[in-house]
Amino acid sequence: MNRLLLISLTALLNIAVNHASELQNLMVNRMLVPQGIVRTGEFSWQIASEDHNVHQMAWHIKVASTEEGLQGGPTLMWDSERRESSDMVQVYYQGRRFPYDSTVYWQLEVWLSNDEHLLSPVQKIETGRKGTIWNNTPVTKTDVKHEYFY
Repeated sequence: MNRLLLISLTALLNIAVNHASELQNLMVNRMLVPQGIVRTGEFSWQIASEDHNVHQMAWHIKVASTEEGLQGGPTLMWDSERRESSDMVQVYYQGRRFPYDSTVYWQLEVWLSNDEHLLSPVQKIETGRKGTIWNNTPVTKTDVKHEYFY
């Protein structure tokens, strides 16, 4: 009986190890450490898996002005809700404008074809100051002609 239990546990552990996938390279506006973001952003991520032919079935992003706001409430700025999609690049933010000179928090949830469900750690976005576009560079009339802002 103990031998059967040990074999069953070993088989379950092998299945769990073989299906270990993880989220990597969570980015906003192509930055791993997003800083100076003004107004809005686009999200990107990658999935690493030891399994072959694993792909994303759905994603869900939440953005809030406080870390607690990711659970809901008035500081939740955007809840994409679950989206049945394989998109992992240039997923555009569709919530309220980011506040100037502050920290915004976001979290990603994905569902994979091998029945895994992944939740990222909470991520941070450091927003820029009003009147700047990047690296504390002032906005000029020339910049406004370019598509820095969505």
